[in-house]
Amino acid sequence: MSEANVVLDRVVMFRPELVKFMVVCEAKLRENDHKNHWSGETMEYLHRRLYDEFGELKRAIKAKKPATDIFRECADIANFAMMIADSYDSDIEDET
Repeated sequence: MSEANVVLDRVVMFRPELVKFMVVCEAKLRENDHKNHWSGETMEYLHRRLYDEFGELKRAIKAKKPATDIFRECADIANFAMMIADSYDSDIEDET
């Protein structure tokens, strides 16, 4: 089985809710493609932005914003968490 087929098999196995969320996360990342890649950011910056985004989510929930706004704020949080995880990706590859 080719590597592409293995990846495709994994994608097919994703839960519909996760696929929907991943699409929003990717859309949010693309909205910011004009900015520098996160690999050039410090860990302190990424941690601060993750915390800031969590605050935005809390305020949006408190303000009873529409579900689409809440979903997008959750995607922001997930994206910053992914950026932090991505910065450790080479460490994980070295361990395997």
